[in-house]
Amino acid sequence: MPLTNSYMVEGENGFIGMQSRNNPLELKAGYVQLSQNMRLDRGTAAVRLGMKRLTSGASIGVNIYGSSTFSTSTGTEYIILLTGSGLFSYNTSTLSIGSIVNYPTGRTITATDNVDIVQANNVAYIFRGQGEALKTVTSITRVTTTATATITAHGYANGDEVIITGSNLTQYNGSYVIAGVTANTFTYTMASDPGASSGGTPVCQKGKAPLVWDGATTITVVPQGVSTPGAENMPTTDFGLYFKNRLILKQTRDSICASDYLDYNTWDLDFAQFFINVGANDFIVGFQPWQEDKFIIFQRNSMYYAYVDPNGYTAGAAPGGTSFIQSLTSEFGCSARRSIVNAGEYIFFLSDNGVYLLNPSLDLKLLGNTTPLSDPISDVIARINTTAVSKAVGKVFNNRYYLAIPVDGSTRNNAVIVYSLLNKAWESVDTFPVGMYVDSMAIALYGQAKRLYFINQEYGIFLSEELAYDELTDSTGAPVLPFVLPAVMTTSFQPNAIAGQILTRRYFYDTYASKRFSYAEADLNCNAGDSMTITAIATNPDNTSQVFSFASSSAEDFTKRFRIAKRGFGLDLKLESVTGRPTVRGLRISATMPGKNVVSEE
Repeated sequence: MPLTNSYMVEGENGFIGMQSRNNPLELKAGYVQLSQNMRLDRGTAAVRLGMKRLTSGASIGVNIYGSSTFSTSTGTEYIILLTGSGLFSYNTSTLSIGSIVNYPTGRTITATDNVDIVQANNVAYIFRGQGEALKTVTSITRVTTTATATITAHGYANGDEVIITGSNLTQYNGSYVIAGVTANTFTYTMASDPGASSGGTPVCQKGKAPLVWDGATTITVVPQGVSTPGAENMPTTDFGLYFKNRLILKQTRDSICASDYLDYNTWDLDFAQFFINVGANDFIVGFQPWQEDKFIIFQRNSMYYAYVDPNGYTAGAAPGGTSFIQSLTSEFGCSARRSIVNAGEYIFFLSDNGVYLLNPSLDLKLLGNTTPLSDPISDVIARINTTAVSKAVGKVFNNRYYLAIPVDGSTRNNAVIVYSLLNKAWESVDTFPVGMYVDSMAIALYGQAKRLYFINQEYGIFLSEELAYDELTDSTGAPVLPFVLPAVMTTSFQPNAIAGQILTRRYFYDTYASKRFSYAEADLNCNAGDSMTITAIATNPDNTSQVFSFASSSAEDFTKRFRIAKRGFGLDLKLESVTGRPTVRGLRISATMPGKNVVSEE
């Protein structure tokens, strides 16, 4: 009795995004199970461009603990790198790094400090962490300019920084580096001799006072020691925000404070402050400017909407009557301050449940979808090391949200997930050579155009998406293969091939019946030297083997047809780059399915 065979074709006319969490059988055309180190742009899938290293270890020589961009009044743009003892500025137009600008003597940044940099007009404030609780000073005596403070069982050490306030003689007040430490005393050096022992009610806070860089060659300590209500000095803090000509700082775990207008060292820490969700098991994580002179306060488990009346504030008085803080949601909060990014009408951020997207309704209030934006890649989010999640950092550039995260037990950001705002889908999980971590990101000029930079603690600044390979360490001996050499090797950094990979959806032609997968076709665009392989993965019965290998000798388009010769109910294709950046524009997979017996009734 004859059989009829059903001939079927399925495939992709283009590529839209990645949905790694979903069952591969339910993925729609254009979606893949995995996209690693790829860019899905205008329907094509191409290996991402690599990082170009811009600074060498010799020019920095020390670890980088913080970074930010800085613009001068003349429009020159810098990337600022904070080291343990000073500041480097990298000119993004001349592509040169300046000499170190040292911090004042005894002032340092360490790996355990919470560091932030905020530009306010033409200067940059460097915050080095929240100070400890105040301690009562029993007495302060002096021998000329050397003061000896007595605090019972203070627990301080030589070289610690402290802030003294409350003395009746102003010479004793200020920020100092202490020495001569004993169990109950320490000494510090004043600018001038006060002429007598301290009176008043002095108190001491162990904490690193903010520093201020003038944008050129000088870094100084922000003046400290004034505690007069309505005229206090800038407090210690983990981070801040420059907003509407004021500095907004995190003051404690559940309070924020605001400076006077255009006077960043005059603070009212009694009235120009707000307490948020006091008594809850929550704490402030970050701020983000929003519309209509308002900003958002992110806590770990909740979010608030804040407005500080610009017309009703008077030093020593309560904030204006229209100032407010309103709750947005208590369903989720933010787990990483630097993941918060504003992109047009949207705000992206990372929470304990994944990446969320906030968008405004018609009345300009914020609405948060209870389903995370990252739900399609929740298996990737589950790999984040929760003990290091606060280090995650994100930026929006070129219609993409880049989020660097620590995965698979790493304590630093060793992967970057990419969301396409144009495709409205997750595009890739980017990986890097061993030892490369994206500790920070910056968007600044590169020549005449804005570009996205990665900053690594040990290796400095990298220009993202620039080369056909990733640069990292200095070149020694033979280069790592395989890779494609540029026309002219102009750097001394080691090139590393980029491992691009796509795992397609599972092709099963809407039937669980067994099929014979005969051949496939791929629409490719390659440059000379590009090469790739394709592996076929059959399901039930399970069988995996490489079915295609191709290397291009010239730059042109190709349509390649290759045999599969596998049986099963479903088939996945894994496309992997070997050298260069081959581009895939479409796929077709052909299969036959045995039909039913046809019985003649004649």
